[in-house]
Amino acid sequence: MTSCNNEFVSGPNGDGYGARIECPPLHPGVSAAASQWHDSVQFKETLLSARNLALAITLQRDIGEGQVKQGPGDTVTVDYELHPSDMQSIAAALKGLIKVLIASGAERVSTMHNDDNGYVCRNISCASSSNKLNPHERIAQQEVQNYLQLVEKQHLPMRKHKGLIISAHQMGTCRFGTTSAQSACDENGELWECDNLFVADTSLFPTASGSNPM
Repeated sequence: MTSCNNEFVSGPNGDGYGARIECPPLHPGVSAAASQWHDSVQFKETLLSARNLALAITLQRDIGEGQVKQGPGDTVTVDYELHPSDMQSIAAALKGLIKVLIASGAERVSTMHNDDNGYVCRNISCASSSNKLNPHERIAQQEVQNYLQLVEKQHLPMRKHKGLIISAHQMGTCRFGTTSAQSACDENGELWECDNLFVADTSLFPTASGSNPM
């Protein structure tokens, strides 16, 4: 099961192109893929502490779009750029996610940005001072606010190859329409190039749903 927060689904422009915060299961392979790499010792220590880790993600309903083209030979070329509005939405949800984790008593938080060394609660540790500081007081600390500003600076704009962006449950990759020149299948999902062969999955979605389509 997964926990989900819908506070940011409206998006920065209030048009519904926002992000959900999810807390999916943390499997060994996911732990490795979601862990930063600075050196082998750091990476090993991170994985050895997996029992104390929690993975949380921002699931963005993107307003941007990309293209899948036939490349040389049998290859396929995928071209996708994050839309500025999506960057803004991801950054806002990510800051909200960090606040949730710190308010919940996390001892350390970090994003998947290559230049983010994370934030460790010092002096008035979120963990050790849980009896003294309520959740609102924890995230109101100046060090926390400084870290949130750093996260926003790193993600706006988000430079290529600086952060981990993962695509899952691809949608809208098979356009339907009224002519074969502008679509892969007709309005019933039947392929123009093959009779009685229908597409009946999220490939036909006109836009991304912003959530798992199952």
